[in-house]
Amino acid sequence: MRKIYSPIIAIALLAFTTMTAWAVIPPPPVNQNLGMPDTMFNEMFSQDAATTDYGYKTCKRCHKPQDIDPVNYPDLQKPTGIPKLKGTYLPTRHHLHVDMGQPGVLRNGLIAGGPEQPPQMDVDGDGVDDEKYTCYSCHQIMPVNPWTGGVTENHRNCFNCHKVFDGPNNTGAEKGQGWRTVHHDTPKAYNAQCDLCHGYLMRSLDTGRPAPNWLPSIITPWKSGKLDQDTSKTSSAGTHPGNCTFCHNSADGSPGGTDDATSNFSYGFSSIKIYQNNQNHHATGIPTLTDVESPVLAASGETPCMWCHFMNWTQSNQTAVRTYPDGVTQETIASWNIRGCQRCHDIPSLHAIEADVAGDGIIPGQEEHYNGHVGNQDNCWGCHGFDPTNAPDAVTGLAVPNIGPYAVQATVPQLDEINALVWQEGSAVEGFILAGTGFENDGVRWDEAAGSYVDQFYEPSVQLTDAAGNVTQLAAVSSTPTRISVTIPATLPAGNYDVQVSKGVDGTYSRQELSNPKTVTILPAVNVAQGAAICLSQYRVVIVRGSGFTTVDGTTTYGEEDPLTGEITQVAMPSIVTGIIGDGVDASRLFLWRDGMIAARFNAGCPSEVVVNTLFDSKTLPLTVW
Repeated sequence: MRKIYSPIIAIALLAFTTMTAWAVIPPPPVNQNLGMPDTMFNEMFSQDAATTDYGYKTCKRCHKPQDIDPVNYPDLQKPTGIPKLKGTYLPTRHHLHVDMGQPGVLRNGLIAGGPEQPPQMDVDGDGVDDEKYTCYSCHQIMPVNPWTGGVTENHRNCFNCHKVFDGPNNTGAEKGQGWRTVHHDTPKAYNAQCDLCHGYLMRSLDTGRPAPNWLPSIITPWKSGKLDQDTSKTSSAGTHPGNCTFCHNSADGSPGGTDDATSNFSYGFSSIKIYQNNQNHHATGIPTLTDVESPVLAASGETPCMWCHFMNWTQSNQTAVRTYPDGVTQETIASWNIRGCQRCHDIPSLHAIEADVAGDGIIPGQEEHYNGHVGNQDNCWGCHGFDPTNAPDAVTGLAVPNIGPYAVQATVPQLDEINALVWQEGSAVEGFILAGTGFENDGVRWDEAAGSYVDQFYEPSVQLTDAAGNVTQLAAVSSTPTRISVTIPATLPAGNYDVQVSKGVDGTYSRQELSNPKTVTILPAVNVAQGAAICLSQYRVVIVRGSGFTTVDGTTTYGEEDPLTGEITQVAMPSIVTGIIGDGVDASRLFLWRDGMIAARFNAGCPSEVVVNTLFDSKTLPLTVW
């Protein structure tokens, strides 16, 4: 049911409402219901008595080989109409990196660098790193049998290829987190494209709304240690309202962390630890980036630390002033203390964060406290502070003309599960279900014609983004606060796609809010037109014309054709993974196997039909005998 509420401006609650009671056990640590938990990545790889493969299970928490989480979502069934596939999820995603000779599919097989760099970078041995993936970039085949010989590595170990790099990256309380996380050693992280993985819980560097152009007031939040802070409340960590550390902290404020068994990320483990805010940020390893790795750093002349810290200012230099490129906006150390954070955590994104704990949609101001930023006025106190003697200053801080964008509009949805991860090219998927929270919310929008806020009920759509950045927007067939059903069109080409829940887009009144992404894979299919599979009876040779036969560059074949004479040099059958079978018997000889044509001999004569097997598909084809 649609729920309408009077326009609510989160900051205004600070000045005009009466403070409610705090929870029996208020944060810290903050409830871990949205996005990544407030933990350090290497903490997830520590051993405990109940788990022998902690790190691999951590990877599978998000990168699951199964289609759905059967524990938390037992009712999320695979949609009908998806054919049985040969590939499984994680191997399939990796195999699609091999150059398929299809424009736009996974960068045409280009190696991006970072953790996507394969262990074998010079397959052809020419002394130059390869630019494209081949099978042998990852698979080292024993020379006993080049087609069926054993593989020398355990390819179920994610860390064979996805490395983390040693080296100290800080000297503070979090010292010892001496490596860069695998997620932050990616091209996306090098370019500070944070929201591509985190969703719009945060923005990519300097792509959100710029910092405000008015001076900070008594209600301006600080990261920690706010001057003239609100001391009317003290958390268990010894911190006060008006600071991020009031909620984003360990329970006692110590670097030892706080055990938490309630987060979704505890699934499969005994618990995770929630740490101090500075530990969470420093332990990403971002401070170890160099301008060689990061085009953003190279272009800006900054150091990685300056992405968050304006290093030319000291805490004691309260009179220092920074003038923005517009020549007008100025800031002091007091304002930069929080506004440095706003390079990624801009005000609109902070005011769009709320967890739908009850699963019935979000009504800003009327949700359970300590599960977001705008669901309860207790949350407002935590960020902005509250002291009755400061109310006049708070009112003054609101007297700015551009307060509109800070009203609660669409909130950021949280995507937890989808009911299909892999399907075949050319297949429409009806009943594609996305499960999570916060898919619907009440809010307001600014009506330019009326010059005032009007109520707005925000409903979701679904966005698919391919490897080249092309976006397909799909309207929901049906939606609830926790479920969305859409139909995936059969026209999408093969490749990997990021799937996200989208809210607040109609082109006229609201910014877009995107959830965290989940990845789906559309497999290339074998396509053979009617009559394009023939058998030359005199030669007992089957010729099949079509596409989708190979996942390697179209110039590479299992049968080598001389470009001058047209003579084809036979090679051995690839393996049971790929090949051609006639009436249940393997082809006697394989002359040619490339995208576009297969030529094979059957000594027993022309079969009645053949089965073409590729890495991703299998097609049974009747033959026309010539």
